[in-house]
Amino acid sequence: MAEELSFIADENIPSQVVRELRRAGYRVATVDQIARPGIRNDELASLSIKHGMIIITRDVDFTRLKLDLMRKIKAVYVKLRMEPDKMAEYILNNLSSCIEKLSTANVVILDEEGCHAI
Repeated sequence: MAEELSFIADENIPSQVVRELRRAGYRVATVDQIARPGIRNDELASLSIKHGMIIITRDVDFTRLKLDLMRKIKAVYVKLRMEPDKMAEYILNNLSSCIEKLSTANVVILDEEGCHAI
């Protein structure tokens, strides 16, 4: 794990996931901590770019933002339907792979088959 990386968990990421990522040593902020609840996706994307943070989200809209934002953001789109505790474990087990793929891609999808660039 690279400790210098920082993440922002979108509002749709369960608190169990945030807690487990923090417990594993990742720096994770929530939307409530750095912005206001209900922030628009493009505003969250701009904030993440400004602060050099990777977005973790379950919102598919982050895979189709305006082109200028898509070229700059780093995001993990979590396309999983499972209980929050299982989701947290799955994300932890696959996050290194996602981070590696983000070195050459701006957005990756984490699904039941693992992490892959779009």
